[in-house]
Amino acid sequence: MTVKMPDVSEFQSGATAPNWGGIKSQNGGAGIIRVGYGITHLDGMFVSNYTALKSNGFAFKGLYHYLRADQDARAQAVAFCNWVGPLSALAPGSIPMLDLEEGSGNQLSRANTWLNFVDHFYGLDQLPLDKRSWLYSGQSFSVSSGLSPIFNSARHTWIAAYQFSEAGLQPHTLWQSTNGQVGANRTNWSGVGFCDTSITSHSLSELASMAYQPQGVPSTPQPVPTISEEENMLAADRKTTAVSFSNGQYDWISFFSDPGVESKDPQAIRLAMYADGNFTIANVTVGPSNEKVTVQLPTHCAGIGISRPGTDPNGDIWAPVAWNLGSNA
Repeated sequence: MTVKMPDVSEFQSGATAPNWGGIKSQNGGAGIIRVGYGITHLDGMFVSNYTALKSNGFAFKGLYHYLRADQDARAQAVAFCNWVGPLSALAPGSIPMLDLEEGSGNQLSRANTWLNFVDHFYGLDQLPLDKRSWLYSGQSFSVSSGLSPIFNSARHTWIAAYQFSEAGLQPHTLWQSTNGQVGANRTNWSGVGFCDTSITSHSLSELASMAYQPQGVPSTPQPVPTISEEENMLAADRKTTAVSFSNGQYDWISFFSDPGVESKDPQAIRLAMYADGNFTIANVTVGPSNEKVTVQLPTHCAGIGISRPGTDPNGDIWAPVAWNLGSNA
């Protein structure tokens, strides 16, 4: 028996995209979603996609993180764990996946840095290798960048090659055989249409057994990594940022002006707080006259989006605005 599944990100968004209930009716309940890109970019659809996968009872939930070549691999692993949250936030049937497809030279050390950090954070390093995080890469890149030792190990892997046969591919559990336009197994997914699609010869129950299951991992969760100071900053040249965290982990967020704001106009900030499937919006202004503004987060808040509602076409209006998350506990 084979199982096909889509993998999606913020590039597949909209009022009906993806329709996870419809996708489950097509394949039984398997899907892969992007968590983030690099250190600072939380995928804009991660929170809603992960919530929908859980509410629709998906048996296999892949959570992938795109590793940027120009950023430290460990720091990117920390960001991934912060966005997904502690072990208690990892739903049964979920599995972290490293998406490594860029960088010059041998990438084996960078891959292992990310995989080992994430495995340790979720206690997966206490399990056999075939129960730990997965590695994704392209066929050509995986060979030229020295990733073959991982593909030839017991660790599960996901290979991309848009062709009509699996012949000649690195050893793998999952084959991304099409980008929706070319390759094999093109599928019109509910609410998404034709997009990246992968196939495996394993059954859905077998896939679920390869992912995180509570009885196989120690019950004491690791603490969520601290967000570094530079990540708690909406820089002067950025309009948006976002962060996801475990359900109800934080009670409030405070904004305060960077010294650079003193020579700028007061900064208008739009805060979108995600909780229980809904967004609550708050608008605040930070400037010399009110250099710290605190907003209470709703109960069960699991993510926030921070944006500037206006435009700055000349690049000389905005100033950096820092923020901190905190708990009343």
